[in-house]
Amino acid sequence: MKKLQGLFYVLICALMLAACAAKPAAAPAAKEVPAPYAGMKNTYDGNAEAAAEGKQIYMDNCATCHGDSGKGDGPGGASLKIKPADLSEPAANDPDDFLIWLISEGGAAAGKSPDMPVWKETLSQDEIMKVLTHIRSYK
Repeated sequence: MKKLQGLFYVLICALMLAACAAKPAAAPAAKEVPAPYAGMKNTYDGNAEAAAEGKQIYMDNCATCHGDSGKGDGPGGASLKIKPADLSEPAANDPDDFLIWLISEGGAAAGKSPDMPVWKETLSQDEIMKVLTHIRSYK
């Protein structure tokens, strides 16, 4: 009986350790881009002046979570369940329409982290495209 109790104790400890070592939840898979965002293109693609303006908008609004260099290491993102996206990674290579939608409508709408806020209420579409132009400079 003591042998069975010891085995049970070991099993419980192993399960508890496995639960503690589990990785944080990953962001859900992205959804299909809806109208009116489907097919949108960044009107500032490759424009250095727009990228510079976008950098200032980014630093004021996005760097808190995504970090100054876009690596997803901003101080505000440290406590989030889903780590903010590293904007220099392949996700930043997503099509313009998807990223404009994601920034505009927030992560939950686009099937990403619900911690990503809705920016269309704070930033104009023009500002969002300038931020996207800046983000593309991380590649």
